[in-house]
Amino acid sequence: MTSHTAKLTQSNQGYRDRIKRTRSWVKRAQALESMAGDSAGNADSQELFIIYWIAFNALYGRVNETGQGRYLRPGDDDARWFLRRICDLDSGAVRIGAAVSAVRKDARSLLKSRYLSEAYWREGYSPHVKRRLEEETTAAEEAMDSGDLYFYWETLLWWPVRVLRNQIFHGCSTNWDSLNKDLVDPALRGLGELISVFVDVMEARVDKENEWPGIPFPRRGSPQHRTVRGHWP
Repeated sequence: MTSHTAKLTQSNQGYRDRIKRTRSWVKRAQALESMAGDSAGNADSQELFIIYWIAFNALYGRVNETGQGRYLRPGDDDARWFLRRICDLDSGAVRIGAAVSAVRKDARSLLKSRYLSEAYWREGYSPHVKRRLEEETTAAEEAMDSGDLYFYWETLLWWPVRVLRNQIFHGCSTNWDSLNKDLVDPALRGLGELISVFVDVMEARVDKENEWPGIPFPRRGSPQHRTVRGHWP
């Protein structure tokens, strides 16, 4: 595991703070889950899904350097970049392959859901949409069976799970009695499994800690925080 007492530098902050931020959100989600049956609180699946997605975002968020300083990059490209990187770091895909096996049933239900297809919301459940869902599900599972875990995770996370994220984050579903609850639960199980594995893979590759890009909004007083207007240390 990453040592939290090791010196934080400009070079390794992108690595160490991604792990630190993600672990803080996972810890919050686990605390809510532990209270699920108590009168003190009842963790809702949508709330947990939001927290786990924030934990995921803490891993993939990047900034880009320009002549005028830094700006946040589009999230879609960031997530794909991260998925590719984490798959490359997991030698032999041992950890990620095990995570795939653990969530395969849930993942298939998400891949096949018409309600998590952007095409469905444009044109309804047409023959074209039905065929497309079948083809995408088949392509994803064939990729997984052939060892192309990046394509599998990209297809799962960046199509159905992203649509679900948009529905919840942007106020397009109802709290508690939402009709998408049957989809939130498998997505939640998948995210929880996935994020834990991603952090494990990162911590196992501390030899690559200086190769991670800068993080968005580095905290005040940290090596990557801007100290002089117009200048980044």
